[in-house]
Amino acid sequence: MIRETDRLTRIYARTGRHPVDWFTFRTAGPLATMRFDPHEPAQATEPEVARGVQYVASADATTPPTSLVPWSALATCLAEVFQDTRVIDPADADRWVVMWSPRRRLRLLDLTSDWLVRAGGNQAISSGPRAPAQQWARWIYDTYEELDGVVAAASTRGRGRSIALWDRAATAVGDHPLLHRPLSSPGPRPILAHHADKLGYILV
Repeated sequence: MIRETDRLTRIYARTGRHPVDWFTFRTAGPLATMRFDPHEPAQATEPEVARGVQYVASADATTPPTSLVPWSALATCLAEVFQDTRVIDPADADRWVVMWSPRRRLRLLDLTSDWLVRAGGNQAISSGPRAPAQQWARWIYDTYEELDGVVAAASTRGRGRSIALWDRAATAVGDHPLLHRPLSSPGPRPILAHHADKLGYILV
């Protein structure tokens, strides 16, 4: 469960193949590189059945709840977004970082819990091939209509929590983010350098 007081972090691209804004959900998909896309394969030709998704991160469990800026969530975003090249390029695709709090509680299925074992799966869903994870996402989306998405261990950063919010969560997205700025702006640079060093990534 994500509460109204929790803060979620997202790195998104304003340009490139699938540009979005901070509050929007990507309806193109499923993408081969994304783990919990709930899209049906027919979605590209049948817009009326479109499903949307956006990926965010929450703070590590060890982050004090009183922390005003839970930068551990940014570390998870960086690890996930730049995992293919292990090079953090803030200017690539005009990427921005946003932090926001939901206007209502988010109903999420915790894939790190025993539910997955009871349902016949295992933790490979968080780190194995994407296609089986997407099949799980479609099944969960169809079966549990009350859910806003799923939360899982980040495949690149075990302590991190990666959240796939589905279009049902659109009513929880507020009008104004708590933080919203280009990743290439001077302010986040020292924080990016810190996390790049911790992750073993290169910051350009």
